Amino acid sequence: MSDLGWLKELEVELWPKKQREEGRANTPHGAVQIKLHAKRRLTKEEWGRVCRTILEEKLVVEMVGTNMFGGVGIVVYEHPVQPGMDHEYVLTLTQDHLPGEEDPKPTLGSCLRKAWEVFSEFTHSDQNKAWLKKYGLAEPREAPGYDY
Repeated sequence: MSDLGWLKELEVELWPKKQREEGRANTPHGAVQIKLHAKRRLTKEEWGRVCRTILEEKLVVEMVGTNMFGGVGIVVYEHPVQPGMDHEYVLTLTQDHLPGEEDPKPTLGSCLRKAWEVFSEFTHSDQNKAWLKKYGLAEPREAPGYDY
């Protein structure tokens, strides 16, 4: 299976069907608002494969707020397969999918800062910003912009 196919299967595994459908019905690009609940954390190996696939496949990555208290996530898209078509949704990940232990005593904004630093490596590159603009997706903000 291709890495891109694996990302699409990972999406189905990570998000219960009802949550995926309800979330996409309420937002323009597939990200659930208010609170996204991760089914499980990714392993370090899975996260490494996600990162490699985003970079190797040159996927478009949009940063989104995931809850009212400063959570962030990413929505990953494929480029259109031919001109005139729309970009195609692939996967949503939140800070709660990142590998590692959950912080037992997170401070206000600490989870946001950690996840923002990880995800911004993809979302804030000049090339990705150009793709986001081209497809009419949200331009990434600095970390405080995701803290309601």
